[in-house]
Amino acid sequence: MSKVSERFFVFIFSLIIIMNSQFFFIPQIFMIFEKINTYHNKFMIAILCIILFIVWLVENFNHIRFNRIDLIVLIYLLFTSILLWLQLLLNNDNNTDIVSNYYYNLILLLYFPLSNFMNKSKEKSDFVFNLIISIGIIYLIATIFNYFKVVNGINISEISEVTLVQYVNGNLRLPQTSDFIGITILIILIKMNQNIIEKKEFSFYILLIIIALYTLLFISDVRMVFLTCVILVIYSLLKLLLNKFNLLAKIIIWMLFFVVVSFSIYRLELFQVLIGDGQKSASVFYRFEVIGYYVNYFFDNLIFGFGYSESVKSIYSITDIGMLGFIFKYGLIGLIWTVLLFIYLFFKSIKTNTSSIDLILIYLLITSISLSLFDSQRMLYFPILLSIVNSFKRGSKYEEV
Repeated sequence: MSKVSERFFVFIFSLIIIMNSQFFFIPQIFMIFEKINTYHNKFMIAILCIILFIVWLVENFNHIRFNRIDLIVLIYLLFTSILLWLQLLLNNDNNTDIVSNYYYNLILLLYFPLSNFMNKSKEKSDFVFNLIISIGIIYLIATIFNYFKVVNGINISEISEVTLVQYVNGNLRLPQTSDFIGITILIILIKMNQNIIEKKEFSFYILLIIIALYTLLFISDVRMVFLTCVILVIYSLLKLLLNKFNLLAKIIIWMLFFVVVSFSIYRLELFQVLIGDGQKSASVFYRFEVIGYYVNYFFDNLIFGFGYSESVKSIYSITDIGMLGFIFKYGLIGLIWTVLLFIYLFFKSIKTNTSSIDLILIYLLITSISLSLFDSQRMLYFPILLSIVNSFKRGSKYEEV
C-alpha cells in the first residue's frame, strides 16, 4: 500500500467500525442518522468493503499469493455466490429478497485489504487493535450513558421507535450493544496476551473489562456474550499466570480449575441462573422450536441447505440458533467448510504457540451455540478476527510481508 492508499484504508475502515457498532443510537440524535443506523441494514458497509477490496486488488494484482486461510475465505465467498445464482435461476422467491439475504456476505471481502494492512508490520496490527479498543471505550461510555440517562426516560410505547432497546421482564435492556462490547473485550485480551502493554495499561484494561462485563450483564443483558467473555477473561488470566510453571504443573492446575468450576456450577445452579425466568426462560425453549423447524428444510436439500429463501426464514429468525442456523442455511457444504475452518484454527494455534488464536477459537466456539458471526449484524467481526489470525506465524507474533 502507498501512503495515500493506507490513509484511505484507515479512514474507510474506521468509518466501517463506527457504522457497524451502531454508534449513533442515542435517541436524541437517532433520527439524524436513521438511514445509516438501521440495525440489520449493512448495505453501506458492504459497499465500503467492496471498495477497499477493489483498491487492494488493483494494487496487488501482479503479486497476489494465497495462503490456507485466504483459500478458506475464498471458498466461502465462492459457494455462497454459487448458491445465490442457483436460487436466482431456480427459486420462486422474489429476487430482491434473495439478494437482500445474500449481500452482507460481501463484507467478508474486507479480510483481504485488512489482512494485507496488518501484515505490513507490528505497528499496523497495533493500530487496528488500538482503533477498535478506542472506539469500543467510547461506545461503552455511550451505552452506559444511554441506559441510565436516556433510556430510563423513554416512554415504553416509544421504545420500538428507537433502535437497540428492548423491554423484557419489566426491565429495559440494550441487547445489540453486546456484539461490539464483546469484541472489544476479546481484542483487549489478545493485546494483553501479546505482552505489548505496560503495567499501567494492564491495570486500565482490567478495570475496563470489569466495566464492560457489568454492562454486558446488566445493560446489554445478553447471557451468551457475557458467559463467553467471562470464560475468555478467566482463560486469558490463567494463561498469563501459568507462564512460569512447567508443563506438568500447568496440567495439574488446569485440571483442578475445571473441577472447581464444575462443582461451583453444580452447587450454585449457574445454568438455571443463566437460563433465567419469564421471557428469558421462554427464549431458551423457543430456540429448540426454531431448531425443529429448520431441521426439516435441512433434509430437504442436504447439499446447499435452504440458502437465501425468504419464504423459509420468514417464520423464525435463523440467527437465534447460532452455528446450527448457518449449517441449516448452507447444508453439507456449509458444514464441511465450518469443520475445515475450526480444524485450521486449531492447528494454527498449535503451530504459532500463541494464546491469541486460542482466544479467538474459544470465542467462535462458545458464541456459535446461540449466536453466529455469519449473520448480517456480526459479519464484520469475522474478517477482523481472521485477519488477526493471519498475522501470526510459527514462533512469531506477527507475519512480515
